[in-house]
Amino acid sequence: ANCSLLPLLPNVQETPIKLALVAMYFILLFVILNTELKMYQSKNNFMSTGLNIGKLQWLYLSGFIPIQLFYSVIQPMMLPRWQFLPLMLFSVYSAVGCVYCWWKCYTLFCETNNIVFS
Repeated sequence: ANCSLLPLLPNVQETPIKLALVAMYFILLFVILNTELKMYQSKNNFMSTGLNIGKLQWLYLSGFIPIQLFYSVIQPMMLPRWQFLPLMLFSVYSAVGCVYCWWKCYTLFCETNNIVFS
């Protein structure tokens, strides 16, 4: 969701700042969540694995790099009249990630209900 806000800062001069802020946010969030999850897992006698980000999730997260390159390099040179295109690409790509997260939460909820109510 944070990456979908990147096209709202359209100037080329703002690109390094917005990419640095998003990268710092992701790194800080990953470190904090991983540490807290490991502490929770060890405290409650779970196997301490931390955040398990699979290949599909890494592939999705790394997909923002080509979209940002398209937004920063290709679109201004080749398609300057289509200023809506980067925002649309970011929005659709982020929506796919949101639907995937909701699906994962739904399947986890269903699995938990099957375990609890069985």
